Amino acid sequence: MGAYVRRVSIHEAFNRFVTIHNTHGIDVQDVVGYDTIGHGFYLEDGSETGNRFLDNLAVLVQDAEPATAVTPSDVDSSAFWISNPDNTVNRNVAAGVGFAGFWLGFPEHPVGLSADPN
Repeated sequence: MGAYVRRVSIHEAFNRFVTIHNTHGIDVQDVVGYDTIGHGFYLEDGSETGNRFLDNLAVLVQDAEPATAVTPSDVDSSAFWISNPDNTVNRNVAAGVGFAGFWLGFPEHPVGLSADPN
């Protein structure tokens, strides 16, 4: 059995419900996230592949103030920040989101700590 986050509720998280960073093959399923600032469910650098977001609910995802944003994009928050198309995102719902329910941003190469200067 692989790694997973399943059947939990996360509330008043301050920043992010679930972050997947440079990790592959994680199932995030049946998670209810309520009240966070910045992005809710977050694939961080674009290197993450083979992860599955299934049947999740994100409610009340607020934009961050520029001075308190963890990343610059947090000022325009999304419930689901998907940075690599090699992941599965099915039957998820976003409600009460500052900017976008689903943000699909696919950089040409991974960014952040996963970036490779070569």
